[in-house]
Amino acid sequence: MTDRVAPHRSEPIFDAEASLAELYGKAPTATATAPTPPVGFESPPTPRTAGVAHFQAKTDFVPSAGQAWLLGAGRMSRLPYFFTTVMAWIVNLVAVATLPALLALVIVLGTIWISITAGIRRLHDRSMSGWWMLVLFVPIVNGLFSLFMCFAPGDVGPNKYGRF
Repeated sequence: MTDRVAPHRSEPIFDAEASLAELYGKAPTATATAPTPPVGFESPPTPRTAGVAHFQAKTDFVPSAGQAWLLGAGRMSRLPYFFTTVMAWIVNLVAVATLPALLALVIVLGTIWISITAGIRRLHDRSMSGWWMLVLFVPIVNGLFSLFMCFAPGDVGPNKYGRF
């Protein structure tokens, strides 16, 4: 296919080879690489391009299900925290109302542990230590703190407890 020529000119309207040659400073070849960015605009090396072993940063931490529910590792947003709390209440009410006392006690203790780890993960989403869960033992303050945990938005992006 031939280049279009303007009616009053003898050269092509757009010459891709010449434009690339001006941009790169030389004629492009099949093995040409992209120009290097100006000094100060280089992107930092990524773990795959750094040429060194990649050690997972703390902000990249994504806990397994066992770490999340047994140890309280990671983060939890408002909606999952709310549903976890509601489900724990429902399971406790059903267990106490319908099961023998010993089995109900085991189930209640299990849901208490799940509620504590969910609370710790919710606090981690706000960049707060899990030790703030001890505030729930203070009368009157515990209700306000529970509402805070349900409705306060979490951190946007990664924080010291992981990414979301």
